[in-house]
Amino acid sequence: MHIVIGVITAIAGLIWALVALRREGVSLDSFNPFAWYRRYQWRKKFQAHPALTADNPMDIAAIVLLHTAELKGELTRETRQALLDIFQSTFKIEEKEADELFSATSFRLKDGLFEKHASRFIGERWSSLAAAQAQQIIPLTLKIAALDGAPTPRQSAFVSLLKEKTQPPPGSSW
Repeated sequence: MHIVIGVITAIAGLIWALVALRREGVSLDSFNPFAWYRRYQWRKKFQAHPALTADNPMDIAAIVLLHTAELKGELTRETRQALLDIFQSTFKIEEKEADELFSATSFRLKDGLFEKHASRFIGERWSSLAAAQAQQIIPLTLKIAALDGAPTPRQSAFVSLLKEKTQPPPGSSW
């Protein structure tokens, strides 16, 4: 009998403590490990650089191409048009879709801090591309780098980093 009374007292004490914590403003959901993990994943995704959230191979390629162009400095009208032409010919999309892709990619790279995250991007996102897709993008980055004169050392370093992380192509393209 004394064991039953002890268990009932422990349960009552626990309930009293939870009610007191709730009255003081402590959310009981903070003790839920599943809710904590979900919040942790959301915070991790929310605080990441926008370019690191790209999942679509077309978005990854557009980020690489636009970043290569931006490493030389401000984009010229000719560089922008060359990028749009590459988007249309490589990805087989309409002019409007290419313009939307350019705008979305520009938004992802607008803060100018992508260079700090470039190695992480290449490790996570670039390596998720099929080898044939990556092999198809490398010459396009070289073409973009050589648009307004010789490639800068930063562009050359970025392209060589891409080449290092690209495996030889076993199969198909886009």
